[in-house]
Amino acid sequence: AVARLHGKLLREHLAAVRHMVATLVDHAVGIVDPRAERRYGKLSRLRPPGVGGLKVVVDGQHHVVADLGGRRAFLDPDVAVLEGGGRGAFWIRRRRRDLDLDKALNCYKQRFANPADFTFTFVGQINPDDPQTKELILQWIGGMKAKGKKETFVDWNVRQPEGDNKLYFRREMTTRTATNRIEYALYNTPYDLQKRLNLRLLGRVLYTRYLESVREREGGSYGVGVSGGMKQVPTTEQYLIIQFDTDPERQERIMEVINEEITTILRDGPLANDVDKEKAAMLKSYEEDLRDNEWWQSAIYRYYRYDENLVENYVPTVEAITRESVRETLQALVNANTRIEVVMLPE
Repeated sequence: AVARLHGKLLREHLAAVRHMVATLVDHAVGIVDPRAERRYGKLSRLRPPGVGGLKVVVDGQHHVVADLGGRRAFLDPDVAVLEGGGRGAFWIRRRRRDLDLDKALNCYKQRFANPADFTFTFVGQINPDDPQTKELILQWIGGMKAKGKKETFVDWNVRQPEGDNKLYFRREMTTRTATNRIEYALYNTPYDLQKRLNLRLLGRVLYTRYLESVREREGGSYGVGVSGGMKQVPTTEQYLIIQFDTDPERQERIMEVINEEITTILRDGPLANDVDKEKAAMLKSYEEDLRDNEWWQSAIYRYYRYDENLVENYVPTVEAITRESVRETLQALVNANTRIEVVMLPE
């Protein structure tokens, strides 16, 4: 609510800001036109929104959830086999009547009022050696009052259950669709960039395979979403997530095709052409990202938070990926025996 309402206040100043309370960190991200550089500091001194604006934002989020129809069952906390899974939107649908301005402002003040352990990152058209820039930083950031209190993460030990877990359930739907989600997880392995990028490339390779097998050959889905990666907080976690919608009558067959592609890579490794193509695409995207402020902001964050140097290590790490390294990455996930399969079918 705060972020969306501040946008209106800042547009006349050639600037924008958004606040976000995420799972692990809180963000206040602002952008400003260089012509309005003397307003930099005001991004961190904005007043919270009024009650009318808060109601508009909450009502808008409620309507988004309502528009999901039967699919909103995937957000239900009763589907407990899923970890996370957009429960915030479901919470809004259930608890919106309990929201009020005082609670919202207290949350805002709690998360953003004390800058003791804030990290300020500037990217783009800014010169840190410029006297005017230094003056603005001292005025707007150096002058902020801090209480000296610092926070850290709390690990509530939320993990996917071990074993091959399957949950099939039915809901009333306007459009009859079988919605599927599969997750593999591997916890507590040492983090490194090589693992993360192998997982990322694995996801891209599977996406390509499913385009050919599920969409083109079987005609079973418009597309299969695949995401592979590695988290570091609260504990290291390698993951592979596969999602797709299909005709309920064909759900069993399409699930077979999904698993067949996994088995093929485990047995033979990915196709050499797929690996080479995705490596080239990742390197091309990297060259383009170097001209993007948001990428630099993320890279700097990862450098100081996780000691991960993307500027020096990204290219050689991608170049070192092989068919065998991708196969071994998938094999480790499967061997961990931490898999969930959730399918929502129409009544």
